[in-house]
Amino acid sequence: MPNDTRLVPQAADPVECEPPTGPSPQGPGPSTSFVERNRSRLIITALLVIATLVSFFPVGNRLSDPAAYTQTIQTLDQKKDTVMGLVAGSSATAAAISVIPGDTGTPIANKLVDISADLLIVLAAIYLEKYLLTVFGFTAFKVVIPAALAFFAVALWVGERDQLKWWLRNIATRALLLAVCAVLVVPTSTFVSNMIDDTYENSINQTLADAQEATDEIESASKEQEKGESNWLTDMFDAVASGVETLTKLPETIPTALNGFIEGFAVMVVTSCLIPIIVLLFYSWVIRMLMGIQLGNPRAAVQAQAAKLHRKPKAA
Repeated sequence: MPNDTRLVPQAADPVECEPPTGPSPQGPGPSTSFVERNRSRLIITALLVIATLVSFFPVGNRLSDPAAYTQTIQTLDQKKDTVMGLVAGSSATAAAISVIPGDTGTPIANKLVDISADLLIVLAAIYLEKYLLTVFGFTAFKVVIPAALAFFAVALWVGERDQLKWWLRNIATRALLLAVCAVLVVPTSTFVSNMIDDTYENSINQTLADAQEATDEIESASKEQEKGESNWLTDMFDAVASGVETLTKLPETIPTALNGFIEGFAVMVVTSCLIPIIVLLFYSWVIRMLMGIQLGNPRAAVQAQAAKLHRKPKAA
C-alpha cells in the first residue's frame, strides 16, 4: 500500500493570553476618577480653606487689636491734642473778651464760640478714625475676606459656561479689593494729613501763643480795673480809663488770634475730614479701574457689544 503523502493539518500550539494590565473599558473606579479629574480643584480648594483660616484667626486677631496700629493711633492722639488746645484757647479767649465793657468785643467772642463748636465736630471725626482702625480690620479679615475666599471655592466647582461662576468670581474679587482698601484707608489718610500737620504746626502753636497773650492782657486789664480807691467817683474814672486802655490794646492781639483760630480750624477740617474722604474716593476709583467689567458673564457682554456694533442702521 503506497504511503499517503497528504499533509495532515496539525493542531496549533495554544496561545497563552495574559490578563490585561491597563484600565478596564469601564474606566477606573468612581473615587479614583473623581480625584484624578479634580486634583487641581481639590488642591486650590484646600489652599483657599487654609487662607480663610489664616485670615480669620492669626491675621484677623492681630489687625482687630489696637496694638497693631500704635503709630497711627499716636498720630491721631497728637491731632486730638491739637484740636483740644484750639478749643480751649478759643473758649478762653472768648470768655476773656466778654468782660470788656460795652459790645465792642461781642462779635469776636461769638465768632470764637462758633469756632469752638465746629472744632468739636473735627474732634468727633478724629475719634471716628481711631475706632474705624480696629472695626475695619475685624470686618475685613474676619468677615469679608473669608466670604470672598468661600465664593472663589464655590466658583471652582461650577461649570465653565455657567453664569454663576463669573458672578461669584467678580463678587469675590471686588470684596477682596474692598477689604484691602478699607484696611488701608485710615493709615493712608493719617500719613497724608500728618505731612500737612507738620507744615502748619508752627502756625498753630503761634495761634495758641497769640490767644494766650490776648487773654493775659485782658485779664490784667480787668484786674487793674478792679483796683483803686474806695471813692466811687475815683473808681468810676479808673474803670473808664481801664476800659479805654484795654480797647486800645485789643486790636493788636485779638484779631491776630482770631485769624489764627480760623486758619487752624481750616487745617483741622482738611486733615481730619476732607483727606479721609479723598483717600476713600481714590481707593474707590482704583477698584473701578481694576474691576472695569460687568458683574455678569463677560462673554455675554462682549457678544452684546459686538451685536450692537454690527447692527444695521435703520432706513431713513
